Amino acid sequence: MEHRYFKEFFAAIGVFQPRDLMISFVLSVSFYGVLFAQMYLLVNAFEIIGPTVAFLGFAAMMFSKSLLPISLGDLGIREATSVYFFSLCGVAESTSLSAALLLFAINILLPSLVGLLFIPRLPAQ
Repeated sequence: MEHRYFKEFFAAIGVFQPRDLMISFVLSVSFYGVLFAQMYLLVNAFEIIGPTVAFLGFAAMMFSKSLLPISLGDLGIREATSVYFFSLCGVAESTSLSAALLLFAINILLPSLVGLLFIPRLPAQ
């Protein structure tokens, strides 16, 4: 019975060309690489930490955020997991909270505000 699910999964993946899968993989790794670089720089703006500590906190934060998709724009989950996991690595709670909020502002809030300028207005009747 469970072999049927594997067959369906591999049949669905078979639709994609290897080139498309490689492009998707590279873009995904690049996306998370940019997020990690941003988080690393933001945390280091408040408290100096090494890249290993930053990666451990970031990876745990992103993994937990993916497991708990219960908020809008991941707001709240990202900050709580950031505070928790970075505090386990010895980073102050205020530092990790500030970095997580700035990450939200840079990647979600500011682009949304700029996007408001491009929403077409309905003509007055």
